[in-house]
Amino acid sequence: MHGFKQQVHINGYSDDEDDYFPIFFNDLEKISDIEFYLSPDNIQWKKIKLKDLHIEDASYSSFYDGLKIYKVPVLKNTYFKLSYTETCSELKMLSSLYMKRSIRTDTIENIVNISKPLIFSWYFAQQDTTYKVTTDSSNLNGTISYIFRSVFPKSKPPAGKMKCSELIYCLVHLPDKTPQQELNTWFLLLIKPVTGINDETKNELKKITNGISDTVEMVKSIFDFVKTSVSYIDIEADYGAWQPRKADNILTAKKGDCKDMANLIYQFLQWTKIESYLGIMPTIAHADDFVFPSLSCANHAICCARIDSKWYFLDATDKKHEFNTPRNIRREEQFFVFQIKNHFN
Repeated sequence: MHGFKQQVHINGYSDDEDDYFPIFFNDLEKISDIEFYLSPDNIQWKKIKLKDLHIEDASYSSFYDGLKIYKVPVLKNTYFKLSYTETCSELKMLSSLYMKRSIRTDTIENIVNISKPLIFSWYFAQQDTTYKVTTDSSNLNGTISYIFRSVFPKSKPPAGKMKCSELIYCLVHLPDKTPQQELNTWFLLLIKPVTGINDETKNELKKITNGISDTVEMVKSIFDFVKTSVSYIDIEADYGAWQPRKADNILTAKKGDCKDMANLIYQFLQWTKIESYLGIMPTIAHADDFVFPSLSCANHAICCARIDSKWYFLDATDKKHEFNTPRNIRREEQFFVFQIKNHFN
């Protein structure tokens, strides 16, 4: 598959204090062609040279993004125009578009260029109805451009009103696959290199489950071992923001993030022939429910097992989590399960 190119154009206004406009990206994405203009009156514009634009790690609600941020400074009581281009070779990184930002804006335009015959699917549940969203597309030389434009009211937002972002969730897929099938296939290929456990890990598993014949008790024993033995640490780079590390390495290091712990439990359960799956879901800290099969729609990974038609959700990231009682998920039905045969959620 080819990658994608996205062009972003934003007109806005900074209110009563100096602010900045954030440009989010990750290690697989490249930001280029940044142009920035300021005006005191929205008539006379001055092009600003952005020297030594600083890159920071972005604190965000989705562990899958592994985000970094350019902070473009905007002076108070100033109009601004910002445009930039984002390119990436990995199509799954095109998982959301900002239609509303936390800083005051007049217009936001996202132009996404996708090569045929790929399909661009998207979902938008607009919460703030004070602004208008329009969509359009054009076809030129085998490339389809999808245009999403937000137009905001000119009046200043009421004082004290909290400003928040709103996203279009999206995914690029082949014409013979649904978005769900596309995401499922992509993830299964991603975890293939980290599947399986070595003899040392198998011996550890035998110790954990020694003398246990009841399947549920076996799952609980494995869960408790991972919860108490592995410390949570969050390190993300490139595909490592989505691909778990090998279970053997996590067991040796005794450190890992949510997807690492989930994969360790999953590999244990797979070796013991217990029906189990990896999956992603939004926590209560995430802005939205899992409304669309997009990486941006989730911010957490766990393992689940199914025993006698009952689901067991295994989140070992919090030492206070009891067996099958994850505390920070929105709803169990929000779990997007990755499985080898057919996706379900």
